[in-house]
Amino acid sequence: VRRLADADLSSQLANASAEEMPELFAAAGLWYDAVQALLMLRLEDPDEIAWVEDWQTLVSHPMVQLTHLMDIMPMDACLAVSCSQTFIDAPSKTSLVPSQSLSDLSIGPK
Repeated sequence: VRRLADADLSSQLANASAEEMPELFAAAGLWYDAVQALLMLRLEDPDEIAWVEDWQTLVSHPMVQLTHLMDIMPMDACLAVSCSQTFIDAPSKTSLVPSQSLSDLSIGPK
């Protein structure tokens, strides 16, 4: 299933920093985009412990179920989820969505 981000989310994303995007996507139930946004942060700063912890929380979430990516290096994960198709330059791009929201997932800088 594909859907376009609603106008409110598009507005929030347009004004958000890269660090805020994973949480915005997760709160909207856009788990694929949340994974990709967090992965891009990990690629930029792989030693930042907050991103490592958030990555482990996100990929182990029941709606995401990517636990096989939990402990791998960001570049390896990037190959697994096709980072070449990043949304960061185009936040209004369509996104895969789960049947439920990830709004209970808290990720982002601590």
